[in-house]
Amino acid sequence: MAETPRNLALSDSSQDIETAHPPHARILGITDHAVFILLIGVLGILPGAHRYLFGFMNHLESLPPVFRLLDPTFAIADFFVNDEASFGPRFYYAHAIAFLTNFMPLAWVCFSVAWLSHTATLAVTYVAARRLFRGDALVAMLACVLVMSIESIQLGGSTGLKSHYVAPHTASVSMSLAALYFGILGRPYAACLSACLCSLAHPLVGAESGAIALATSGIAAIFFPYAPSRHSLSHLVRAAAPTLGACVLFGAFTFVVWILPSMGENHDKETLYRLLHIRLAHHYFPTAFGLSHYGYFACFLLSFVIAWRWWYRHPGTDRCTALRFLLPAGIVLILLVGGYLFVEVFPTYLWATAQVYRLNFILKWQGFLLFAFAISLLLRPQNTSNPACDTMAIQRVPDRAVARWRRIPATFPLGLVVLLANGL
Repeated sequence: MAETPRNLALSDSSQDIETAHPPHARILGITDHAVFILLIGVLGILPGAHRYLFGFMNHLESLPPVFRLLDPTFAIADFFVNDEASFGPRFYYAHAIAFLTNFMPLAWVCFSVAWLSHTATLAVTYVAARRLFRGDALVAMLACVLVMSIESIQLGGSTGLKSHYVAPHTASVSMSLAALYFGILGRPYAACLSACLCSLAHPLVGAESGAIALATSGIAAIFFPYAPSRHSLSHLVRAAAPTLGACVLFGAFTFVVWILPSMGENHDKETLYRLLHIRLAHHYFPTAFGLSHYGYFACFLLSFVIAWRWWYRHPGTDRCTALRFLLPAGIVLILLVGGYLFVEVFPTYLWATAQVYRLNFILKWQGFLLFAFAISLLLRPQNTSNPACDTMAIQRVPDRAVARWRRIPATFPLGLVVLLANGL
């Protein structure tokens, strides 16, 4: 009996499913993804040179305010402890750590917060990669591995996506990246909420990442996708209104939580001078970073650009999203230039306190997402009908596309090798 059009359609659909999911492939479920993220999170705290530390290095300076909260008589005559125990950047972080000691010892609290912070960073990375790269599980998994296993660029220091110990920056990274992710997607209120949570752990990272995320959302809403009719005044108002509302909420939150309680405090510029020129010049002054750091940074940017070009030219890429993806990176690079001009050439108090070179962790995260996509392309020399299918089998892309991409100069593999060598 002849097959009806409906039967033919069902037959074609079943063939597509068999092609997309070969018999030996197992479809990944939500449990598989969760277990993968939790296990990869261990890479940031246990094995090798990146093992977790307690009471060493910079972790020591974050403990005194916690000790004072646990024991009001702790180091009562110590100037540093008294200064750190007063209202300041670590105020809410220290109170949160001290509160958690009601449920477990301090050492276990710090370990647990470090692991959960790394796991949250991986979760944001995984979700962002799946959303930006059209549901590609391989790219998301590769991005998670890169984020947790490679240090990469260290221009100015304090640029890590993970840490050997728990600190305010460690706890703030995941929410900062979430704000950037929502900014790229054009969701200003979600970006505002993430930045507010981030600022509770680290006010500087929260304020700067929130500003970058909201700027990204506003610029993207106005200019992407481009259309001549979108330049009317009414369109600009409608497009910018959500971002402006989120900016007002974020500014109000920052004022109430940070600025208002710190009013009346004396910000000693002499103390800032000692901090900049004596203690931490290697964090603030670009001329003190070292030539090798600039060499790695140049290779990283070159790899970043080439990998983004591969992504932009990929047949399944949403080019509007790819262009939005460049906005945070462009803003960070502009801020880095300002960090040189207005700290070394024309010194200003505001730019010195901004510590813009710590924002390199944003470039690093975006670069790892792009490198994961580029590596996934190199693992896919042939074609399947569904490049976004979520299976254990390696997915592939059209041969002619690979042939075109392989004409890219060899500078990309070179940059990637230098990046890996620096990180490992």
